[in-house]
Amino acid sequence: MGALLNRLPFILLQLLVTATVICWPGLVHWGRAPAPAAVAPSEAEVARRLREIARPSDLLEIAPPKF
Repeated sequence: MGALLNRLPFILLQLLVTATVICWPGLVHWGRAPAPAAVAPSEAEVARRLREIARPSDLLEIAPPKF
């Protein structure tokens, strides 16, 4: 019985950690809905961003060579 009482604080701590991990979304958002998952950008969005950051001459260098 004494061995169990010696381990009791560690068992309670493990239960607290487990409950925290399981309830984490509720603890973080405090009743609000969690943020939606990120969505991959469409092909049009990727092309638009690429045009914004690269000049057209740079885009030609990315294309594979034509034989």
